[in-house]
Amino acid sequence: MSSQGPIAAQMIRQATEEGSWVLLQNCHLAVSWMNSLEKICEELSPEHVSVDFRLWLTSYPSPKFPVSVLQNGVKMTNEPPTGLRQNLLQSYLNDPISDETFYGGCSDMRKPEKESNFTKLLFGLCFFHALVQERRKFGPNGWNIQYGFNESDLRISMRQLQQLPTAQYPEVFGMHENVDISRELQETKELFNSILLTEGRSKGGNKGSDAAVATVAKDILAKLPEDFDIEAAIRKYPVTYNEIVVVVVVVVVVVEVVVVMVVVIVVMAAVVAVVLIMVVVVVVMMVVVVVVFVMVVVVVMVLVAVVVLVLVVLVVAVVVVVVIVVVVVE
Repeated sequence: MSSQGPIAAQMIRQATEEGSWVLLQNCHLAVSWMNSLEKICEELSPEHVSVDFRLWLTSYPSPKFPVSVLQNGVKMTNEPPTGLRQNLLQSYLNDPISDETFYGGCSDMRKPEKESNFTKLLFGLCFFHALVQERRKFGPNGWNIQYGFNESDLRISMRQLQQLPTAQYPEVFGMHENVDISRELQETKELFNSILLTEGRSKGGNKGSDAAVATVAKDILAKLPEDFDIEAAIRKYPVTYNEIVVVVVVVVVVVEVVVVMVVVIVVMAAVVAVVLIMVVVVVVMMVVVVVVFVMVVVVVMVLVAVVVLVLVVLVVAVVVVVVIVVVVVE
């Protein structure tokens, strides 16, 4: 409160001159500033204060609250209601139920039962809140754990109740939207099976089977909701030029993104194909080089073997000639 104290004092001085009202909330939280508040209140005098000036103070019971301020001021207490009836009355007299816009916010000229359903649900919610509050008075006999379902929780629940959609979509239950198709098919099958059961078993006086079926069909048609007034919806929510431009821009952007993705995929596929072809060519060339090298080595080895064989034959021939010459000479 050290930073808010001077601001509050300045607002009080300004209000005394202009004749306006000042409301200081939760004074019990500013214990250190209570002495300053008491001094400000003591300095207020009818000669220097406008007749329209009012100073409102809200606080929980606190021993630190100035006694002189309590004695000189008009005291108003706001105690929690006792009993289910008083709790319900307080809930209906407080915001937002007291606002006619909220209470009739779910009304529909074509569907008056919608408002009736909302008011019933709202009453059930308020009754549950009152029940929780009253059971807390019985201690552990009422609740093993004290549930904090206060006024703010009740208001949030009311707002949430007002925003609940009239139609329940499968996504609410964590299922795919197409699950409605199988459900509707099953309901249609059961409906026609029920209608067929009435054939030949009617006991409505002189009515025949066709009349009984017609009666059931008329009853079903009477319960069907009215068709949507498309023209009225278009007049109430017209499609503007800006919305069309936004849709066109979104479509163009999506098409461009798809085209870019296709081009990127094609380029990547071409690059991969070129790389694979180059790898195959390199492998083939390496195989050819290896085969040629092996053939050259084999040819060289054959030539060497032939040369060696010729040399061996020549040496043997020379030796034989030498031996013959030696024998002849002897």
